[in-house]
Amino acid sequence: MTGSRPVAKDNDSRLLKVPAELRHLIYSYVLLVPDGVTCQLLRMHGRSCFFRYTPYWKSARCPKSSKEANAKSRRGTASKPAKSVPVVSHTNEFNQLKYVCRETYAETKGLVVATNNQVFEYGADKFIVFARTCPPETLKTIRNVTIMYRLSPTSRVTGQRGDYAALIDFCEQYPETTVQLHHNRLRPDSRKFFWHALRFNVHFRKNMGFVAKIHTSMTAQIEALNSAIVAWGAIQLDDIQAYPATLRAYPPHGLSLEEFLDKLRFNPDQIPGGEFSATMLAKEIYEHGI
Repeated sequence: MTGSRPVAKDNDSRLLKVPAELRHLIYSYVLLVPDGVTCQLLRMHGRSCFFRYTPYWKSARCPKSSKEANAKSRRGTASKPAKSVPVVSHTNEFNQLKYVCRETYAETKGLVVATNNQVFEYGADKFIVFARTCPPETLKTIRNVTIMYRLSPTSRVTGQRGDYAALIDFCEQYPETTVQLHHNRLRPDSRKFFWHALRFNVHFRKNMGFVAKIHTSMTAQIEALNSAIVAWGAIQLDDIQAYPATLRAYPPHGLSLEEFLDKLRFNPDQIPGGEFSATMLAKEIYEHGI
């Protein structure tokens, strides 16, 4: 065949002839996902394991209707999941470099974790399970973690106390890792956005200065502070421990700054300085968290 040439042996690979430092840069570039990789706990062959997938992951199709589901059940082909779930196989393993040869496997097996933001869509408890099952040498390579909270408006501000104690322990053990909590209590379209922001500042930072920026009346301030204290089971404000600087709370994930500010709802009379001050406060929360 014109233009054909024999396949190079492993020891003749152009990639493996590149210096190791340059190979690492190439691997990191190839395996970088701008939006991060999502980690999900799955059961496979009776064992729990974490599967990482990108925004382009393959999924198992759900039956379109109960009639279709019943028909598939009779044929013995029904799919049990009630929603799309990741299909775990070599074909959709994100890091295909692992399967090139033993050397690329050894050089890239941990790079997806080290290079990308690790996203956990279902709260801190799933991340805690992940942190407890991962070897310490793997955890040391993680630089960014994003945890989503999709709780009902009546849920506690920050979820289960035990999960947060474990999360704080993780942040203290691995100070090089930044953890972002995207919490739906900080939704911009809620009229209580700034009120919840005040509570988060008390929870996370013991930031009394934030009270001066957001107030309706002294009664409202006391109510917010008391509810923040009660939510954590603390009798006095001094009993609330300051959170590690690497653990920060953010509004829900997925909105650009422009969309976030466009959805912002508030009463200008509640914020000293009116709309301009409220917008600047909201922008600060969006960009830097609490």
